[in-house]
Amino acid sequence: RVAITAGRAEGPVDSENMKNNVILDCEKNEEKIMSSWFHEVVSIFYDTNSFSHIPPSRKESFYNCVSQLMVNIITGILSHTITSWVELFNPQDMTHLPLYKMQLVLEDSEMVFSPTLQELEDVVTGVVDTIAKSLQNVPTIHSYMSGASSFTLIKSSLDESIVEQNKKLLKDRLVTYFEDAKKHLKNFEDKYRYLFDGTAQKRKKYRLRLCVDTTA
Repeated sequence: RVAITAGRAEGPVDSENMKNNVILDCEKNEEKIMSSWFHEVVSIFYDTNSFSHIPPSRKESFYNCVSQLMVNIITGILSHTITSWVELFNPQDMTHLPLYKMQLVLEDSEMVFSPTLQELEDVVTGVVDTIAKSLQNVPTIHSYMSGASSFTLIKSSLDESIVEQNKKLLKDRLVTYFEDAKKHLKNFEDKYRYLFDGTAQKRKKYRLRLCVDTTA
């Protein structure tokens, strides 16, 4: 599972830093799973006496069943991790809602958020893609034990519809959270627009002309 919940205690974070941290978490967790769980599973099958009762003609089917069981376990891990990530943005429970740094910047005489909503969406939904692509290099038990130079890999990718459904849910939740930010921006613009749309400069020039005319 990606260790994100502790991040809120550290305060607002840069969205790109959060993305990089998630990628590192996924890589570390994958290494941990392969060095612990996978090797524990393999050790079971090295005990040949435990499976001596299986006829040679049925061993291939037996290992195929083992591979399918591992597919189910890995898919479950990925699905659970994605669900846990999406639930961090649950508006009904914001205990672990990630805090992202955002700025108001002036671009072409317009005040905009940085990162933009679209950029934030790309980062947050990108985490789902990163998780979904994890654990894609797990070899089958049979090929791993064969001693071959290359392994047959387990096909454990999540259904694309599940990935897209979770990304859609995240986007909808981000739009909801962004509403207050947009209201804040509008209030700011209503109050200070004259400072950056040229109005203040025009008023200054007008006052200067008045002063010049009065002096004359």
